Amino acid sequence: MSDLKKERMNERLRIAIYTRVSTEDQAKEGYSLEVQREYLESFALREGCEVFKLYQDDGISGYSTERPALKELLKDAKNW
Repeated sequence: MSDLKKERMNERLRIAIYTRVSTEDQAKEGYSLEVQREYLESFALREGCEVFKLYQDDGISGYSTERPALKELLKDAKNW
């Protein structure tokens, strides 16, 4: 195995977290943005990943891709 491949295997995976709720009812039912963020941050920590940015859309339907934070996430991913 090359030294470069060994080095990449030892790097921490950098990830982004995207959370969204479309209704206040969803937030009350345990799907709040905070609950989602905490769960995903906990998962990232457990898996040894580094969270470099959080994207969040509040009160926007998942039916549409016209969501500001989602658009920003996709733009950032293309420019990475």
